[in-house]
Amino acid sequence: MAKISVIIPVYNAEKYLRCCLDSVTGQTLRDIEIICVDDGSTDQSSQIIETYAKKDDRIKVIHKENGGLVLARKAGVTEASGAYVGYVDSDDWIEPDMYENLYEKVCEHGCDIVASGLFRQFSDSIVKVTNTIAAGVYDSDAIKKHILPSMLYNGIYYQMGVRPNLVNKLFRKELLMSVQMSVPENITNGEDAAVTYPSILDAEKIILTDEIYYHYRQHDSSMSKTLGSGADISGIRALYRHFEQAFHKSGAADIMTPQLHAYISNMLVQRCFSIYDREDEMFSAFGGGIRAGDTVAVYGAGNFGRQVYDYALKKGVTTFWVDKRYDFYRGQGLDVRSVEELAQKSVDCLLIAIIDERTAAAVKNDLMDMGVDQDKIRWLDTAWLISDETVRVLGV
Repeated sequence: MAKISVIIPVYNAEKYLRCCLDSVTGQTLRDIEIICVDDGSTDQSSQIIETYAKKDDRIKVIHKENGGLVLARKAGVTEASGAYVGYVDSDDWIEPDMYENLYEKVCEHGCDIVASGLFRQFSDSIVKVTNTIAAGVYDSDAIKKHILPSMLYNGIYYQMGVRPNLVNKLFRKELLMSVQMSVPENITNGEDAAVTYPSILDAEKIILTDEIYYHYRQHDSSMSKTLGSGADISGIRALYRHFEQAFHKSGAADIMTPQLHAYISNMLVQRCFSIYDREDEMFSAFGGGIRAGDTVAVYGAGNFGRQVYDYALKKGVTTFWVDKRYDFYRGQGLDVRSVEELAQKSVDCLLIAIIDERTAAAVKNDLMDMGVDQDKIRWLDTAWLISDETVRVLGV
């Protein structure tokens, strides 16, 4: 039995796969099992995996028809023989001592889960991400007292007490197996959260650490989806019901359900914020009141900003698009202008198209310092979004 089984779901990742495999096979902890699940790749990914497997007998290869991330992970955990299980996405990479250090922690404290931080790797920047709950060892009583009250939502919009990512964690296999295998296959958004949070509910002891070993590459061709569709909404609805069942089973429904509304509203806003539009009203997620003849500035050119900008154009709203990193986005062919050009424009309102509450607040302060009328600046109506409105728009 290996100490750790590392599961790598692979789908058309030939551009980054060698970097990923080199980082896993090069771990200082040698007693690991590496399970590569080829999810019906149509590029050279399959051949790359087989080449590595011939050189390293710790690598097991599973070839299957394309079925999505949930099925790929189930296939991997079913074959896992390690005492603990970790996941790595095929377009990411890890530090050489990641699994040695995480394994030492779980062995020292006899824990079910250890959760570390990660680096979000953008093309021109790196952001460190850690849990917002303090690092430490938490037994079952401490989990109930200190983890659950803010696990999915810590009171600041788009901030969770424990990050949902699977890839920066180690799980005891016996705990993980039942949770992973219970995840509905039609969950196509929040696949990580569907495992992480129910696993914490079932755990007897967990470790949170601010140490960072995982490099999470942010790009448009990753396995996770960012923009909305009817299928996405169906997947989010399935995730909501999955959580409901897990929360009731654990007896934590009272404390978790309000957080669930906040968490799910984050997902909906990022992927299809217009689902919240009231009858005959646009931009209800921002408080509404915007008319087709208005001139609107959109601040933010990330995925959410692009969605808001495209929606405004579609609705016939005259729109001016700005971002502090406008030169970077213009290099991608987007019609994004500098924030300073706002001084030359007369707008009816300015929408801050940034999900993170603290970042949005800082942007608002900067805009007011520039002389933008505070009454014209809009951000998300979060109190409304995290109410039962989320249940209504989901239809659950």
